[in-house]
Amino acid sequence: MTPKLASHFTAYHSPVGPIFITADADAILVVMMNVPRERFTSDIQKQLGELPEETDSANHKMLNKAVKALDAFFHDGAALPMDFPVKPQGTDFQKRVWQALQEIPSGKFVTYGLIARKIGSPNASRAVGAACGANPVPLFIPCHRVVGADGSLIGFGGGGVEVKTKLLELEAVK
Repeated sequence: MTPKLASHFTAYHSPVGPIFITADADAILVVMMNVPRERFTSDIQKQLGELPEETDSANHKMLNKAVKALDAFFHDGAALPMDFPVKPQGTDFQKRVWQALQEIPSGKFVTYGLIARKIGSPNASRAVGAACGANPVPLFIPCHRVVGADGSLIGFGGGGVEVKTKLLELEAVK
């Protein structure tokens, strides 16, 4: 008998492109946006050391919760929960950045420099940008809410500035 994999994934079709969500029973592990299925399966297998089982979100408590949150966000204008259960893998610095990102309320944005100061590394705004780019759980860790020092929209690993702009518009960021 083959052991059951600890993680599962589902594909979510959003207004900003495909979103692949990987979760275990307790939390979201990885979210990949705007990548072809082949790249997702290759990348996720490298990251997790296994290819998670594809599952209908209705049959998996955490994936179902994530899909409902995305439906409410994309279709009903609801904010994504700031305390959504996630288990991002990264360095201690990245985890500090990601924790600070989770504290940015929907409808607001901050600069990379502000995040650097918040985590006690005032000269690390470029490293904060790199941590945002390495965020394995975009949307649930809202790296799209971080902008350049002059307020410009720069970078977004989940589909580029065009997708970042759309996400901020959905949140009615001014």
